[in-house]
Amino acid sequence: MTELKLTSLHDVHTNLRARMVPFAGWEMPIQYEGIISEANAVRNSAGIFDVSHMGRVILSGSDASGLLDRILSVQVSNMKIGQAKYSVICNQEGFIIDDCIVYRLSEELFLLIPNASNRASVLDWISKFVTANMNINISDITTDTAMIAIQGPLSESIISKAVLECGLFQFESNHEGNTPDISYLKNLRPFHITSLFFGLPATDEFHLFGNPEEKSPLVNPDGLIARTGYTGEDGFEIMIHRNQSEKIWSTLHKLGAIPAGLGSRDLLRLEAGMVLYGNDMDLTTNPYEVGLGRFVKPNRSGYVAREALLNFQKFPTNRQLVGFKMAVRNIPRHGYSIVSNGDIIGEVTSGVFSPDLGISIGMGFVQKEFSSTGNSIQIDIRGRFYDAQIVKMPFYLRS
Repeated sequence: MTELKLTSLHDVHTNLRARMVPFAGWEMPIQYEGIISEANAVRNSAGIFDVSHMGRVILSGSDASGLLDRILSVQVSNMKIGQAKYSVICNQEGFIIDDCIVYRLSEELFLLIPNASNRASVLDWISKFVTANMNINISDITTDTAMIAIQGPLSESIISKAVLECGLFQFESNHEGNTPDISYLKNLRPFHITSLFFGLPATDEFHLFGNPEEKSPLVNPDGLIARTGYTGEDGFEIMIHRNQSEKIWSTLHKLGAIPAGLGSRDLLRLEAGMVLYGNDMDLTTNPYEVGLGRFVKPNRSGYVAREALLNFQKFPTNRQLVGFKMAVRNIPRHGYSIVSNGDIIGEVTSGVFSPDLGISIGMGFVQKEFSSTGNSIQIDIRGRFYDAQIVKMPFYLRS
C-alpha cells in the first residue's frame, strides 16, 4: 500500500484531535469538533481549512500563456496581472480531466491549482503539449508549500490582524518605522491575488513563486494571498512556504477562526452549488452537462478541445446535472437512483443534510426532459422511494 502524504500541518491536526482520513493520497482532517458546527462557524464567523493537498504548479516563460490557452477552457493570454480565473481542463474528446483555478502573477508567470486527486494527470496532460523549442518552465511546488483557506464573514477582519501579527506585508506597504498598510486586503477583489513578504522583499529566501532575479511584487514574494474559496462565503487562500504554515494557522486560530475539515468543506460547497470532481464530474462528463458552460470559451484557434466542445454545443447530450431538495431528512448518497413514475431517470452525484436550510439536498444527473425546476422526483434510498423536488442552484447565497 502506498504511504499517505502528510501536509506540513499534520501535527497541528492531530494535536487538535481531528479525525484523520485518507483523501487523494493524503492523510487529511475530515472533522474536528463536528461537521455541522464547523459549517456553522464558516457561515456565521470564520473557519480555517488546510488545503495543502491541492496542487500548486508554476508555469513561467514566454510560451506559458500560449500553452495554457491551448489546454484551459478559458483564455489566459488576456488576463490581467493579479487576476484569477476558474477553468476546466478537457481532453480532445471534450471530457473533463480536472477543474482548476489559474492565477496570472506576471506577463510570463502563472500559478495553476489542480485538484489533489488529479495533480499527476494534469501534469501529464500538460507535458503532452510541451515541445523542445518552447520557452517554458513547469515547476510543481506542492510539497514545498502550504495552502490555508479562511472562509466566512469575519475572514477579512481576522486575516488582516493575522498578517500583521505574523510579520507579513505587502510589497508596497513594508516600510521601516511605519505601521504597515493592510488596506490592500480590504481592497483585494474576489478572484484576485496579491503578494506577501516576511520583512523587506530583498531578504526573501524562498523564491517559490518565481524568478528571484525579477523584483516585481507578484513574481518573487514569500507568499501569495488570493480572495478565492470553495464555500460560497467571502474568504481568502494563503499560499506560503511549508515552514511558515504552523505559525499562520495558529495565529488565525488564536484570533477566532475555527478549524474546519473536509466534511464541512463538502457540505458548504454543495450548499453553494459548486461541483466536485470525482462526484459530479469526471472523464465521462463534458462541461455543459454540469453547468460549467460559462467557463468555456471553445471557439479559439489552437484550443485542444475546440472541435469536441463546439460539437457538444451543437448536439447536446440528453442529461443535465440538477439540484434537488428532499421532503425528508434522509441523505441522498452518491450513486442512488433518481426515479420518476417508477422509472429510473438518473443518478445522485452528491448529497448531504444542510443544517443551514434544515433539509437534505443533493445534485444528480437526470434525463433532460425531467430537468426543469419544480419537477417532482423520487430518490431510491436502499429500496425505499423518498420524494424530492428539482430546485434552482445554488441552494445557499450569502446575504
